[in-house]
Amino acid sequence: MMQQFTKLFEPGKIGNMVVKNKIIMASMEKNYCTRDGLITQRYIDYLIERARGGVGLMIVEEAYIDPLGKDKIYQLGIYDDSLIPSLKELTRAIHQYDTKIGLQLNFAGRETSSRYIQRQPVAPSPVACVPAGGEVPRELTLVEIKDLVRKFADAALRTKKAGFDTLLIHGAHGYLINAFLSPYSNKRSDEYGGSLKNRMKFPLEVTRAIREAVGDDYPILYRISGDEYIEGGLTLEETKIAAQKLEQAGVDLIDVSAGIYESGGWVACTMDVPPAPFLPLASAIKEGINIPVSTVNRIVGPQMAEEILEEEKADFVTIGRPLHADPEFPNKVREGRLDDICPCLYCSQGCMDILGTHRPIFCLLNTTVSHEREFKIRKAKHVKSVMIVGGGPAGMEVARVSALRGHDVTLCEKEGELGGQIRMASKVPRKDRIGLITQYLSNELKKAGAKVKLNSEITPKIVYEMAPDVLVVATGSSPFAPPTIPGIDKEHVYDVFELILGKAKVGKKVAVIGAGGNGCHATEFITEKGTSVVLIEPSSAIGKGLGPRSGWFLLRRIERNPKIQIRTNTTLEEIHDSCITVQKEGKWEEISNIDTVVLALGQLSNNKLAEVMKREQKIQEVYTVGDCVEPRTALEAIYQGACVGHRL
Repeated sequence: MMQQFTKLFEPGKIGNMVVKNKIIMASMEKNYCTRDGLITQRYIDYLIERARGGVGLMIVEEAYIDPLGKDKIYQLGIYDDSLIPSLKELTRAIHQYDTKIGLQLNFAGRETSSRYIQRQPVAPSPVACVPAGGEVPRELTLVEIKDLVRKFADAALRTKKAGFDTLLIHGAHGYLINAFLSPYSNKRSDEYGGSLKNRMKFPLEVTRAIREAVGDDYPILYRISGDEYIEGGLTLEETKIAAQKLEQAGVDLIDVSAGIYESGGWVACTMDVPPAPFLPLASAIKEGINIPVSTVNRIVGPQMAEEILEEEKADFVTIGRPLHADPEFPNKVREGRLDDICPCLYCSQGCMDILGTHRPIFCLLNTTVSHEREFKIRKAKHVKSVMIVGGGPAGMEVARVSALRGHDVTLCEKEGELGGQIRMASKVPRKDRIGLITQYLSNELKKAGAKVKLNSEITPKIVYEMAPDVLVVATGSSPFAPPTIPGIDKEHVYDVFELILGKAKVGKKVAVIGAGGNGCHATEFITEKGTSVVLIEPSSAIGKGLGPRSGWFLLRRIERNPKIQIRTNTTLEEIHDSCITVQKEGKWEEISNIDTVVLALGQLSNNKLAEVMKREQKIQEVYTVGDCVEPRTALEAIYQGACVGHRL
């Protein structure tokens, strides 16, 4: 029997605006705009797909109301009337799908850098934000504060003129409005600082000015950090009072988030954190106000969203990354096609970690994200027989895309199941959602009609017997073990794959060699079984290869775990039966009572088949993808697989 999601798909009301369902698409910065803040066709294509997918209300990313408040190079702007025409094109396109659309207004304040604004940042007080670069901002004067209130109002009026149905005031995450409200960042001694009443003055002035600019019948939403999760910061008790004052000032909905830049991973939680971490904040705020409340962050699946609404813990659910991963999420849920949903892994690799690189964001699993036009499935002009060797994520994505385009696809995997290194990654503590990559792509392969052969180790002879038109080699990589280290071949030495798959006999004290991503995950895997670890890293820091958000919680758990001893700038020199010899800055030392050694020193490409096939040139088209080209992340491997699939 198909599960009903009655609450999720009943209409909702925000002020005078009726929304067709209770799903709000969260604003997410995308690096899709021009340097001047103009929206691009790529951005419009992205939003059209989500409107077509059935979302009730979408909030476009934080738009800076003044160039001094910009915090990304390719961020959206709303600081000048010249930006209105292109935004009108967007709103007209979205309204074709009975979807409401709003714009988020923001000023970065202390959380920007002179790299982006070519001058010193400004803020309520000269309190530096280390994650944003650590520049000390200049304290705003009273005249400048009044001018910023006016600029917020002007931006709100532009938003309305551009055809947006609503706007959202960004009063969260440590940006300017939140920075005034927070005792952590507001150290002023004048009328804008000190007591909660004084710290509320700027947020309320902005809200009232916007209300006056847009009129009484235009819905105003407000995003707030329910708790800043930092010592000396804003707490729930103050936020509950602030929400009541905002309601009185004319706000029609409170969207409850949490955290600031210094809170690290809390702003957009990864899979390390239990689902719906901010729901208790939203529920508590809802008890004290009469306007709707929305909750955001890690609302994992439609069942959870429905339960939140049924239990009246929130009135709307704000969903960002799941709609990024699958723009058709609402329609698929409404139609009962839950197995067809491309799941969000909450890995934050393609959508969050990449933001600081100034590249357009994309998605680890859904390769059409940000490539809506170029990666649209187009039937192949000439149908080819395509043989893919290797059933890891890169090979599966080539097979999926190729089969959808009409090619005759056979995927061969030497193991008894698909997934490649995903099989190991999904067994790591708090990383089980990684396994959804294999689950989703396997399901998509079946629907696309690709043939899958398991337990099939492929040699050049077998390739020639099958005689494909196209051969794609996706044979992955294997752990690297330096042959020059004495004792590397001892029985109590294992690689990280053997550890994760349960093939290692782990003793009471383990030395993990290499503190990159795999080494850190292996270390936590071991300590959760009660064993102590000496983590040895030749460089000066652990966690190389982990993203700023995806690795934030993991690194803090490791650094605070008493069972883990971290040794940086240290190299392994020799492995003995019950100890190891290491070197740091020219000094040699024996670490005793080591009964297990786990190597996490990187990977070596398995490219022998590809080398033979390219050298012999008996197959007309030969491609290599994923780790067999060069060890890489699943994010990079899957994207490369898509590129090859669309090329065939």
